[in-house]
Amino acid sequence: MAVFLEGRVLITTGAVATAVAATLIVSGCGGGGNSDAVCADFTYQEDAQAAFRSGATQLDGDRDGIACESLPHRPAPVMPVVPVTPPPAYNLMTSLGEVIALTPAGSGRYSLATWGSLGSVVDPGPYSPTTSGSVTQVAGSAAQVRYGPLWGNSVPSWVSRGSSTAGLGFTPSVGTVSSLSGVYRAIGQVCPLGSPPCTPVFGTMEITTSGALRVCSGVDLSVSACSSPLVMNITRNASEPLGMFQAGHASAKLLASSTGSLAVSYQSAYGVGSYTRTTWFGVASWASSLVALNSTFSGFDASGALISSPASGWALQSNSPLAGFRRDSAGRLLLRGTDGLLITWSPESGLQAFVQR
Repeated sequence: MAVFLEGRVLITTGAVATAVAATLIVSGCGGGGNSDAVCADFTYQEDAQAAFRSGATQLDGDRDGIACESLPHRPAPVMPVVPVTPPPAYNLMTSLGEVIALTPAGSGRYSLATWGSLGSVVDPGPYSPTTSGSVTQVAGSAAQVRYGPLWGNSVPSWVSRGSSTAGLGFTPSVGTVSSLSGVYRAIGQVCPLGSPPCTPVFGTMEITTSGALRVCSGVDLSVSACSSPLVMNITRNASEPLGMFQAGHASAKLLASSTGSLAVSYQSAYGVGSYTRTTWFGVASWASSLVALNSTFSGFDASGALISSPASGWALQSNSPLAGFRRDSAGRLLLRGTDGLLITWSPESGLQAFVQR
């Protein structure tokens, strides 16, 4: 039997000839391996179109170059949504009692609010922070603020508002007065308004569950009673940032962290028309430590430069002048918190706060 294909003669016989001829006829008119494909074989039109380009011309019934036009198109890929973490809020207090709140204002920017000797100012901004090394700066119209690396809930800070002063800050995390209850050790300074220098103070504070703040200079409340404490009532103003409290008067502020640290500032009269501003930085008794200063602590000097604490070179005596404190013969004072906070006072620099790094 002879099989003719495109002018050529293939000589074969019997069943073999029949099989070969069938194979040649099928392969000669199918246009590739997709010759038996139908639109129902595909989920999306794009897949049918790819088969059409590979030779499955039967998928284009109206010969317009588009295969299986009734099939749905492949959905566009869904891009994963990456959540944007807003910058943390900060409550800051300088060693002269100025208070600044940095509040996230969207798109990584901040608004500012200030309280202190220059009055209360709300500066909505918003302002974009700039970073140089481990120092971040927010320059608003009401104040220029710098803060350093965060350790736990504490951060060293520097503020230029009328004058330039270093200080301490916390990420807000304490919302109720009752959560502040306990005894605190604190170092502070008393500064006549407009007429420095400042003089150091040290002592203990107690905050009761009912919100009474008892300040006892030079007294260890865990050992003896305080005969004439300064007493103020702590209240929470819902319009102010979380972690900020009023201490008896709108101009008296208390900032607190959830790790047992606080900062307190209040104004007192000591004569006709004469006032002082007292500022304390402290740690809870349970959060204070006499561990050797074998770590590096960072803070700001008055010019706004980030520096390391010089306290490692001081010849300090432990548990002096009170338990949990350290003091040297030059009158330098030091408190260390287990949350990485270091509080110092020295004749050279006054009240300063440093954070472990």
